[in-house]
Amino acid sequence: MKKFYLFLIAALFAMTAAAQSTNADTVVIKPTGAGTGPKYSNIAYEIKTGGVSVSCSKGANRSDYFGCNAGETFTITADRPIKAIVINGYIKKDYSATVSAGSISYADASEDAVEANPVVVIVDIDSVALQIQNVKQLRCYTMEVYFAANPDVEIGNEEDNQYSYEWEPTDSTSFEISFLPEELVSLDMTENMGYACSSLYWENAEIAVELIFFAELAENQLPADGTYAINDTYLPNTVMASPGGDEYYDYPSYLQTDFTEDENGDIWYNPYYIISGNVQITTDVEQGVTLLTMVASTYYGSTITLTYTTVETTAVEKVVVASSATKYIHNGKVIIRRAGQLFDLLGRKQ
Repeated sequence: MKKFYLFLIAALFAMTAAAQSTNADTVVIKPTGAGTGPKYSNIAYEIKTGGVSVSCSKGANRSDYFGCNAGETFTITADRPIKAIVINGYIKKDYSATVSAGSISYADASEDAVEANPVVVIVDIDSVALQIQNVKQLRCYTMEVYFAANPDVEIGNEEDNQYSYEWEPTDSTSFEISFLPEELVSLDMTENMGYACSSLYWENAEIAVELIFFAELAENQLPADGTYAINDTYLPNTVMASPGGDEYYDYPSYLQTDFTEDENGDIWYNPYYIISGNVQITTDVEQGVTLLTMVASTYYGSTITLTYTTVETTAVEKVVVASSATKYIHNGKVIIRRAGQLFDLLGRKQ
């Protein structure tokens, strides 16, 4: 189980990740493999996102990373000149590499393998194509492709934050959930961020679910009717797949359940990280009813079926963004709502 920490930063993370990934000057490449077995390793593969193609002569495209084997080549091509590439990931002991354009730097792996954010940085590429010839294995958790300018980054270290799915229970579970209108908190971050982005957060005494939509909210405080794929493309009209969590937080989209409180008053729970599926929203105009249905899978194979219905005569709780974009305003009062309870800014239960 995982300990619950009070501060609410999921929306802030979602906005930061989206800003990096939807910015026209930056494209973030993530793994597209569906699992971790042998069939996802020692293969040639290609990943395409946002006008960028990453192909590998032999490596792994798993659910948690994409990589290039020792002695093999990454080829990155784009529809416009690439300025820089930043890789957050892992390199084997004695890693080194050469590039066909630009200047490469990487973490010092002379004594042991290194995991870092970033672990490899290539600047001043100024070409629509780049080859990275890897002497030792390189694993990419994310590959950030920059077009406008070199980013201000330095090679990281092992202590930098890493997102992980380790807190999710490995035994698969099937969840069938429905929420009442008063159990939804809607947060539209579009005006603050400059692009369509919103959060739907449901909570009752037993379970909490947060979904990040790359879409604006309609008058009923839901995104417009349509089908929204859950993936890590960060494209408009999709739902954000969870990159996992860290020691303190879970990052959308996720489900939290099995809340317990110990003798010290600390709250513990099990998180389930949503990584695939879709959300469908449909409105019956005559009845004044909107139905949201999610069918999704989590990292370790649990399944979630969520249904939510709004009724025209039932007011959905409306929320606005506080200046920090990390808190909710409800009935004119700033609150933090988590784990089935309400807290004020001083952490006092309401």
